[in-house]
Amino acid sequence: MDIAQGVYGFFSSLLLGPGFGLVALGRTRHGVTWLVVFLACIACVMFSVWMVPVAMVVLLLAMVDAAYVGARSAPGTFRLLRIANAAMFVGWIAAVIAVRTFVVEPYRLPASSMSPTLEIGDHVYVDKVRGVSVGDVVVFRYPCAPDRDYVKRIIAKAGDRVEVRCNVVYVNERAIPNTLTGASCTYRDYDEVDDRWFARTCSRYHETLGGHSYDVFHDAERPERDRSQTTIGDSRDFPYSEVPPSCALADDQGGGHQILGRVEGEPKEDPCAAGGLHYVVPSGHVFVLGDNRNNSNDSRIWGGVPESDIKGRVVGIWFAKQAGALRLSRIGAIE
Repeated sequence: MDIAQGVYGFFSSLLLGPGFGLVALGRTRHGVTWLVVFLACIACVMFSVWMVPVAMVVLLLAMVDAAYVGARSAPGTFRLLRIANAAMFVGWIAAVIAVRTFVVEPYRLPASSMSPTLEIGDHVYVDKVRGVSVGDVVVFRYPCAPDRDYVKRIIAKAGDRVEVRCNVVYVNERAIPNTLTGASCTYRDYDEVDDRWFARTCSRYHETLGGHSYDVFHDAERPERDRSQTTIGDSRDFPYSEVPPSCALADDQGGGHQILGRVEGEPKEDPCAAGGLHYVVPSGHVFVLGDNRNNSNDSRIWGGVPESDIKGRVVGIWFAKQAGALRLSRIGAIE
């Protein structure tokens, strides 16, 4: 039994990819089989985020298999300069790049604008194959700085009329169903300037849209404001004027929601009802909002997102870490 060959097979499969150690030991077909199975698991992440741990199990089995084969092979079986070995490595790199570019891509949440659905430190996979629709959480190029990626939820499609009245979102004058589930809540946010974590207060509501059922955060004062609503509308109504949203209204810190204000003019009989000033989603665009409605830089500020700038739909959370602590309970699919 050659222990050195077994160790080599194990770690080469770990560091270079499943099956690579077997190819180095002269088991080309055997090694390629492991690689294909592993890549198939990664590709299936677009259907279920739980394929990530399955892929990790496949990788572990490939490593153990390479160690076993290497240890039982005749001494001197290394084939480090074999053409098949080099081809295996090149093919592995090409396959990883192809999967990341065209199938699924990892993304890490840097901000709290999608809380509670996605929180700071969540690592998600993005499905880049299947199309997106209203209600999906998507990653896209930020229209005001295309070199940055943003993640939000699609609320409306091209041609739809969007309004926000008293924190209720209306699409084509129909309210997105929302129900208060927590009048008082808190969540952790991060201040990059001071490098510190701090607590924010909130209220929690449940929405349903496009077959999706999810929770959103609003400011802590909304429940009381809803109870005492009279005829003045709400300070977060949208649109706030006939000036269309644009990148000129967004600031460099990703904020801008503070500029929203009540629509001026004749007060309506019901200030919380739709039917007044509205935003029409342009052709070839979608309207997106963060689930953290009171702390999100989104289409209310800068307008629609070109469909061509959407990278894909968020499948689910495959890893989560916040303030140095693992949060394995967050792993799984999202709505």
